[in-house]
Order: sequence, then structure tokens, then C-alpha cells
Amino acid sequence: MDFPKKYSYKGIIIPFICIIVFFVMYYISNAINPKDYINFMGGILGFTNKWSHTYGPQWFVNINSDISALGGPTLFVLIISFVISMLFVQYRFKTLSKFLITILGSVIFLIILKYIFNSNRPHQFFDVIISNDLGFPSGHALMSLILFYTLSFITTKRMHDVSLRSLINYSTIIIIALIGLSRVLVGAHNPEEVIAGWCAGIFWIYLTNYLFKRYLG
Repeated sequence: MDFPKKYSYKGIIIPFICIIVFFVMYYISNAINPKDYINFMGGILGFTNKWSHTYGPQWFVNINSDISALGGPTLFVLIISFVISMLFVQYRFKTLSKFLITILGSVIFLIILKYIFNSNRPHQFFDVIISNDLGFPSGHALMSLILFYTLSFITTKRMHDVSLRSLINYSTIIIIALIGLSRVLVGAHNPEEVIAGWCAGIFWIYLTNYLFKRYLG
């Protein structure tokens, strides 16, 4: 991946804003009672049935579960394996090394954040998603933003068709947004956890871009 020779002010301002929003979301996450949020969402969408705490009818739950799976580890491993193979076959070793650093580093970054903030998922009893890991920030939101942004960058890097590049970039934004929204609608995360995940993902992208520019050229 090639980056601009000069690092603009937005390379400092945007990560700084992300840090502020991240901690604001953390404060809100601790200030709101999870039961109040569950009742609020249930009042708007309704619960799937009287035994469940999932929101909306069953078809709605199934759709959001499928969308949420786009940010899950199984699909991630498949996509990452494909990208590694593609870059290796194309002899794009420099891009491959940066891709691996970005993705593997983001996994470590996520684990560190999870343990530092040590916030349990608010809806562990949901039938849709069974998980015991820590909830703040949203791992799906963070990893999907980093992975799909990186894929978009690699895909459009050598593309000359401006319209097609825009289509891919906007599609990437929509996919990332849908994955984050689905995490809320299936009851896996509160909105602030998803927003915090996005902020952490953006911060990581800017950090790695800066490090690549400085040390890898």
C-alpha cells in the first residue's frame, strides 16, 4: 500500500477525535443500565417472542444474524486467506507485508482494548449470539472496518475507472455500517460499543498508515 509523501493535519485531527469519541462512548456505556436499553429496543421493535429477548420477528432476527456474520471470524479467515494468496501470486510482497501487519496487529489491538476496558457484553443471554468475551468495544465493528477498508484500498489502488472506484468505496461504507447496525439489532452490542469499535478501527488505520509511511516507505 502506498501512502502520501506528506502527512496532512487530518492524520492527527481525525485520530484525536476518534480517541475522544471512544472515551465518550465508554462513559455512556457505563452510565446506561443495560436493562433500560433492552426495554427501549423492545418497545420500538418488539421482542421476537415472550421467551426471547431478541428484537423483531424471527425473519428480522435471521437477516440481522446473516449480516452480522459478515464481520465474524469464519468469513474473516476465508477473506484474509484469499487476499494473502492473491497478493502472493501477484508478487505484491510489500503490499502483502503491510496487509498482514494491519490485520494481525488489529487483532492484538482489539484484544488489548477488550481487556483494558473489561466490559462484559450486556446481552449474553441472547439466543442469537452466544459469546462470553468482553463487549467494549465491538470487535465486529472494529475488525470489519479495518478489513473491508483495507480490501477496498487494495482493490482500487490500480483502478483507473473513477466511477467504479467510487462504487467500491461507497459499497464498503455501506457494508461496514450494516454490520455495525446488525450487531445492535441482534442484541449483541449497545450502539456506543459499535461506535467505539468504529472509532478504534479508524484510529488503527491512521496509526498504521503513519507507521508505514515513516518506516516502510
